[in-house]
Amino acid sequence: MDDVCAIIGFSATVRLIAWHGGSHIYVPGEATPGHPLVALMGESALRALVDEFGSQTLWIPADVNGGAREAIQRKRTVAGAKQRLDAGAS
Repeated sequence: MDDVCAIIGFSATVRLIAWHGGSHIYVPGEATPGHPLVALMGESALRALVDEFGSQTLWIPADVNGGAREAIQRKRTVAGAKQRLDAGAS
């Protein structure tokens, strides 16, 4: 899902997983305003998804939320440690 997240953004990815996690979705060949995925993730995210994966079927895993939370927490921990080091704290 990292590749999808990089294309459509974190929020759209989380919504996609919440609604379609554990299943396959078909990405249409064209982003149309009335497509159900527009209501879920927004038109610009669907356009980006179509540009990259149009006319393909994608597997949306159901269990990445925990992994995503852990990855965000690791990034925050590393960023906080770096800030403390840059500030001269130990």
